[in-house]
Amino acid sequence: MLINQSSKVTALFLCGLMSVLLFPYTLCAQQALEISEDSIEKKVENLKKWASTGNTSAPYDLAILYIEGLQVEQDYQEAFKWMKKAADYGHIGAHYNLGLMYLEGLGVTRDQKKAFQWIKKAAHKGSIEAQYYLAWMYQTGCGVQQDKTEAIRIYQWLGESGFDWESIALAIHYYHSQSQEPMLRQSSQRGDGLF
Repeated sequence: MLINQSSKVTALFLCGLMSVLLFPYTLCAQQALEISEDSIEKKVENLKKWASTGNTSAPYDLAILYIEGLQVEQDYQEAFKWMKKAADYGHIGAHYNLGLMYLEGLGVTRDQKKAFQWIKKAAHKGSIEAQYYLAWMYQTGCGVQQDKTEAIRIYQWLGESGFDWESIALAIHYYHSQSQEPMLRQSSQRGDGLF
């Protein structure tokens, strides 16, 4: 089964990996989109105004609107612009998602090294989702020299912290493969998760 670009975007930003985007709108976006009498353009302009004040949620929310094509035309380059602004303001979810955008080449030239840098930044600031992805990147050598010892260290820390790292690691692997069946078969035969 091949995964098309649209389903990859949805998978990246809305499901499967316990993403910070399970509820894509923050209060800022909800307020902007609930203005009953205003036009869609006015709602987006409100978010743009809030984004220019240093509000970290507004550019992040704009990026999500453009990624998903919610009340605006889907535009990955515009989404990248706003996600980068939110990341520059220090939004941890934006750090993580900017990494995913670099990883997939959404709105920007694909660059695994930059993906690794942004995901690592989010992981170091406490994003659990980014920590899972960081471990996967070390495990596979995506954007960084492969280091299974570091991957195992991160997975073990997540496991000891009470997180279900095996399910998330499997979801990440499945996302990056065409089928989960061989992975599940190998894992169940070895009885040792992903390694």
